[in-house]
This record gives sequence, C-alpha cells and structure tokens, in this order.
Amino acid sequence: MGRAEIDLKPYIAALKMAKGLHNLPNNCALKRIKPSQNNCLSNESSIIWENGKITQDMRIKLKNVECGELLIQLDWNETPNCKGLESE
Repeated sequence: MGRAEIDLKPYIAALKMAKGLHNLPNNCALKRIKPSQNNCLSNESSIIWENGKITQDMRIKLKNVECGELLIQLDWNETPNCKGLESE
C-alpha cells in the first residue's frame, strides 16, 4: 500500500492571509516548498492564488513500497455553519 506524510502548515498559513490577497494576479505563487528529508515531496510544490482560491499541487513519493507516487491537490472549501480557520 505505501504511506506518505505531508505538512499542511504552509498551506494553512496561506489560507489565514487570504483576506489580503484579492489584488494579486492569477497564478501567483504564494510559497514554494522544496523536497527534503523531512517531507515526501518528489518535486517542488507551490501554493498558488488563482481565481480567488488558494490551491497546492503535490507529487508525493510513497514510502514502504517498491515505487509509487501520488498526485494530490489541496483546495479549501468553506462549509456553512463551520468556524473553519477562525476557531483557532
């Protein structure tokens, strides 16, 4: 099966500053995360501002398997009646 670990802290930090980003152009990279010994990234991952949303595409190397990578995209969606990030 394999396993992988990702660090959500940079993405959450970008979400918290989103209110001040509305003047940025589309496809603006807010932060770039490089692969390291401390993460499972196969290549650099950027947190992007696009059409009023913040997304992050990641290519993750799976551990405990012969080979394998996983492509994922993080995308925050507000849920009605949920405090979300404001509850922190």
